[in-house]
Amino acid sequence: MAIKRVFADELLGTAEQFSFFTPPEAVFLKERVYYNTPRAASVLVPGTPILFYESSGGGGRKGIVAVGRVTESHVLTSDQVSSDTKRRGVLDSKTLKNIGRSKTKLVTAFDNIMAFKKPVSLHRLREIGCADGANFITAKRFEPHHMRIIVHEGLKNG
Repeated sequence: MAIKRVFADELLGTAEQFSFFTPPEAVFLKERVYYNTPRAASVLVPGTPILFYESSGGGGRKGIVAVGRVTESHVLTSDQVSSDTKRRGVLDSKTLKNIGRSKTKLVTAFDNIMAFKKPVSLHRLREIGCADGANFITAKRFEPHHMRIIVHEGLKNG
């Protein structure tokens, strides 16, 4: 799933150093929430791994920076997202409403978060055959052997 660096740092704890500002509560929780387009619902089903690709905008590292496990997914309007669910994410209500063109959002809860020591670059993802021209803008399924390579390389010491 594509994610901007500022949100990755806050949601996944991937910042290289802690912020002087108060971090969002989500970074301290076991289960966190990621918001996406409802079109991703067929890919982000409970029990499946979720890989977070940090886009290049805003100083992003242009690679996969973390992995987690989907625990639940629901298509909801912004107004239907409970305050408890919002506290497990890092978006305020205004930002949440502005994600995507649809009035509904895919609200995906995930746990077992592992931030990678070394991001797996887009170049490397292309080398192993799991990146296409879309650069992870949309949800994508990975083959098990690709998952093993990505997780192994991401957890290696940089």
